[in-house]
Amino acid sequence: MGFFAIICLKKLKGDVSLKILHTSDLHLGISFFDRSLIEYQKLLPEIIGKATSESGADVVIISGDVFDSTLSSTEAISVYNGIVSKLCVELKKKTIICAGNHDGAARLSACRDVLAAGGLYVYGRLEIPVKPIEIEDCNFYVLPFFNADEARRFFPQTEIKDSFDAMKAVVESIRETFNDGKKNILIAHCAVIGGEISESDRAMQMGGAAVIPSEVFKGFDYIALGHLHKPQTIGGNVRYSGTPFKYSFGEKKHVKSFSVFDSDTGEISEIFINQPYDVEEIEDTYENLLAGERKNENVFLKIKISDRFLGGEIYSILREHYPMAVKIEGQEFKNEEASISMDEAQSLSPLELAKIFYKDQTGLDFPEEGIKWFDEAVSELLKGGEKQ
Repeated sequence: MGFFAIICLKKLKGDVSLKILHTSDLHLGISFFDRSLIEYQKLLPEIIGKATSESGADVVIISGDVFDSTLSSTEAISVYNGIVSKLCVELKKKTIICAGNHDGAARLSACRDVLAAGGLYVYGRLEIPVKPIEIEDCNFYVLPFFNADEARRFFPQTEIKDSFDAMKAVVESIRETFNDGKKNILIAHCAVIGGEISESDRAMQMGGAAVIPSEVFKGFDYIALGHLHKPQTIGGNVRYSGTPFKYSFGEKKHVKSFSVFDSDTGEISEIFINQPYDVEEIEDTYENLLAGERKNENVFLKIKISDRFLGGEIYSILREHYPMAVKIEGQEFKNEEASISMDEAQSLSPLELAKIFYKDQTGLDFPEEGIKWFDEAVSELLKGGEKQ
């Protein structure tokens, strides 16, 4: 069966012959909560290489966030080396990479002139003028992640208030250089209005990224974007390829893919990726959860206990039953009226109060072994009080 199936999404006009494989947001070195995904990411050189061959792509684009952190691990760098070696050395495909907001721009683009001689074009920082990479009848314009301050340095006579103004100024400067006989491809890492975000789109979740209207990119034949993790098309030819793998529970329904643009027919296609792992959310009673042990090593779980509050003991038991559980939640505490009144509380011993409090919080009886520990703690506390 292989890793892939191809389906046509959209047809645009065109008459040149170049196929472009588009991916982004690899986030090499990322962890899923406390679990490293590097063992799965080690499959990416083979997966991307096979998709490139099966699609007949001439050029591969990676639209930012190659790494998850500016300081990447040795293993993450090794996977990156495997990807570019597979594409540029083994398959001899031109590969274009722009830095995203997670990448260390200077590190990513080190030795870029030497790399370009081997067919690997890496862009770390915004440069004006934006000089195109000319491949066959296509011009590729690369915009690494940048902010308004960076753009202001290049356009001191233009009023740039925000990221929208910054992108507009940069794109307009590119349009002025268009060659009518060429197809113009834009590669960028940014957020466009109308794009659907995911839990793992951390900059967007924290309000750290400004959104840009898709109309800014008018005139380009294909806009290969990175930043948002769900594969999606906005405004006809503005395309997010999305992440190759699922990086949050919010992506559980995503169908991950690579995008392919055919500059001859104008088609945008998807190459679906067979996921090496999956993510799943389970909500049930505590007893049912204990009875339904999962042994699949390639499904990360988020577990919600519907009838109990989460305590240390319950957490440990469920983690033992579900080794792939990366997040466990209990019944949400509701600030309702206490089960006893203040007058009643004054007549109870500390242990009786502790039992009632434990019951209110967890729904369980106070554990027998906890009674001894509680008595010893109260005793030590009282001794300390006498000394004072």
